[in-house]
Amino acid sequence: MANRDHPEYNAWKKMRDRCQNPKADNWKYYGARGIKVCKAWESFEQFLADMGPRPSPQHTIERENVKHGYTPKNCRWATQAEQSRNKSSTKWIEHNGERMCATDFAKLIGYSKGSVHRKIKYGLTKDEIIATKLRHDLRQQAGKSQLALCLESCTGFLSGTK
Repeated sequence: MANRDHPEYNAWKKMRDRCQNPKADNWKYYGARGIKVCKAWESFEQFLADMGPRPSPQHTIERENVKHGYTPKNCRWATQAEQSRNKSSTKWIEHNGERMCATDFAKLIGYSKGSVHRKIKYGLTKDEIIATKLRHDLRQQAGKSQLALCLESCTGFLSGTK
């Protein structure tokens, strides 16, 4: 199989391009920031020997430490969902002894990820975000209870008495 026909060849070529070609669309996020490809990976054959085949077509190359370059010790195959949690812009939260990204924390407490990210941006702590969510939930429950009481007393809608 010629290199160009190999499924991993495109990943290797794009990796090198974003790190070595100032005209590449995403050069500013890689090469311009000093992200480099290790000398051994100038060879596609060595890259493939170190990385092995992709587990699936959905897997692309990921640097585990986004501040370091492309080397055998810093790279792995990962899905887009896995990679979205490994960006320099990812916000991390410690909750019950577990480190998690803000998106996973939002899911855990039943908040939208946008709400959690905005609250972090405004400087709220994890505990303040949880308290805000609890207050929101209580207001919603109280609002529903008030509406139900009003409907029942004013119209008999819920009890069927009027």
